[in-house]
Formats: sequence, C-alpha cells, structure tokens
Amino acid sequence: MRIIDKNYDYYDYLQDNEDTLVFDRRGSVVDIRDRIFHSINGMLNSWYEEGSIFLLLQCGATYWLFLAEGRCITENGGKKSAVIYDLHLITTWKDYDRPYRLLSFEFITLERLWEYSIYDKEFKGREYIRTLNIEKVKAAAPKLKDAVTHKQYKCQERYDKDGYPLLKLSGIPNLVGPEEMYNAIDEYFSLMKAAAESTVAKGTTNEDKIKNHGFDVKASFRGGKKPR
Repeated sequence: MRIIDKNYDYYDYLQDNEDTLVFDRRGSVVDIRDRIFHSINGMLNSWYEEGSIFLLLQCGATYWLFLAEGRCITENGGKKSAVIYDLHLITTWKDYDRPYRLLSFEFITLERLWEYSIYDKEFKGREYIRTLNIEKVKAAAPKLKDAVTHKQYKCQERYDKDGYPLLKLSGIPNLVGPEEMYNAIDEYFSLMKAAAESTVAKGTTNEDKIKNHGFDVKASFRGGKKPR
C-alpha cells in the first residue's frame, strides 16, 4: 500500500511506494488528542475530577475497543480541566459481516453498562461514588465486544468525515503495533478491490471469513494489554 499525505503517522514507514493500492489520506486530522480531551471534558463538571469514555476504532474488518480515563488538575484560578488521560486497549476483533470503514473513530457509551460489574463503589458522605475498575473492564472484554457487535451503544461523536485521524500522538501506538495498523488498512483496500468479484457462498459465517483471510480465530486476537 502507498500513502499520499503531507502529514506523517506512525505506521507510514511500512508503505510500499510501488504498490498499486493507494491510501489518499490528504486532509488528515493532525492531533486526535484534542478530540479525546474534548469528549472526556464533556463528562466532567465541578463535582467530578475523573471521567472515562470508550473509543471504538474501526479499520476495514478490524475493530479495537479502548477505554480513555481522564483526570482533572486544578489550574490557576481554581478552574478544573481534563489535561491527562490514560488509554487502555480492552479488546480487538475481526468482523466481515458489517460494512467496512476506513479509520472510523467513535466515542461511544455502552448501554446498561452497570450490568457488566465493572464498577467499584465507594461511600462518600451521603452517596455512593462509582468508578470504573480497569481490571474488571478487561475481564468483561468478551461481553463488551458482544455489545458493540450487536450495536448496543450510543455514538457520542464520530470522526472520519472531517479527515482521517492521525494516531501518532493519541497513545494508540503504545497499544497497537505499526504492522497491525498498517495491515488492517491494507486489508481494507484489498477487501474493497475484491468486493465486486466476491464469490463468498451464502451461509458463510464470520468465523469462516476470518479463517479464509488467514487468521486463527483463537490466537489472532487478544483481550488487550497494558500500556507501555
């Protein structure tokens, strides 16, 4: 795959300048961090100093579910703002049954999130304060993936129309290797190129499609790893 863009992303060094598949990324968004901060800030107010939001990144048939945990600090004048966030990879998977998108970046709220037993409760004053426990979130990864697959979530914001997001400063490169991201993008173009010539038999399952694309269903996808 060959990439056309004046901006540089962390997987670009893997491109093949002689390849006939071309990713025209011109007009890319330079810094996706600001949008992560903005989305976390939307969940914060004068009473809460922490906020979390799920990020869903899709590239072709590949999905990554992240959790961004934002923290406030007190600036001059006592104003609070989310200026730091930790990014965690919860899980990743392949799905050849849903429409393909190229670097679709969504901030999502999962429905009935309280049912997944991922909160810690702490009694403060007269009320309980609920906070997400990252280890419990990772343990619930299969259920969270299933909820996303069945579209049991609300999209708060989606970024792929104003320009493809550059990921190099987002924290994602610490969790998703350049080869994994590049191969997912390359696969997207290969899938689109072959779509008109599809000979997939009726009744073929998503698991069959994953195997047909050379992936091991049990070994190829992980439930996330800790940031470096």
